[in-house]
Amino acid sequence: MSPERLAWINGQWSRAGKWTLKGAIACTLYDVVEKLPLVKCPTLVVYGSRDIVREGERELVAGIKGARSIIIENAGHLPHIDQPDVFIRSISDFLSAG
Repeated sequence: MSPERLAWINGQWSRAGKWTLKGAIACTLYDVVEKLPLVKCPTLVVYGSRDIVREGERELVAGIKGARSIIIENAGHLPHIDQPDVFIRSISDFLSAG
């Protein structure tokens, strides 16, 4: 990720306020695995190939019945920013297949 993009992302976080940060922290502390079987809608799990936060990827997809996953090449944790055209095409394909 370029220094400019990182600066932009950090700027967005700082403008979002303390509740956004608290929400992000809560998401990292809450274990969703036991709740995954409750998801009943079509689900697409999207990761970037360079995302450093992929350790739960297989468990996430396996825990949601019928879930599909894609890996967007040359993208990090924010594939919608790193590869917006590929991200939009992937989401559009998923939605039109349903």
